[in-house]
Amino acid sequence: MKKQEIQAKLAKKNVGFKEDDNEFAGFYDGRKERMIDQAVRLGMDQDEVSEFIDNHGMYEENVQILKDHLNHSAYINPLTIKKENVTKRSAWVQD
Repeated sequence: MKKQEIQAKLAKKNVGFKEDDNEFAGFYDGRKERMIDQAVRLGMDQDEVSEFIDNHGMYEENVQILKDHLNHSAYINPLTIKKENVTKRSAWVQD
């Protein structure tokens, strides 16, 4: 009975990650700004870094990832690969 009550309460809450009403948006925006500031201190362009993070995302808060992949237009974040884009020979797919 308790499990069902908890599930009902959670279902009533809006736990989705919509950009408009995301309760965690401020948290992630702050982390993004700190990452951009750190990259700018290392000599990277603020607009390029911000655009890279917006377009590709970051799987780890590591400026080295930015340094390595900022100028690679073909970079794909490993956490955003969709299953239909992965070939059968890929290590991502289990046979």
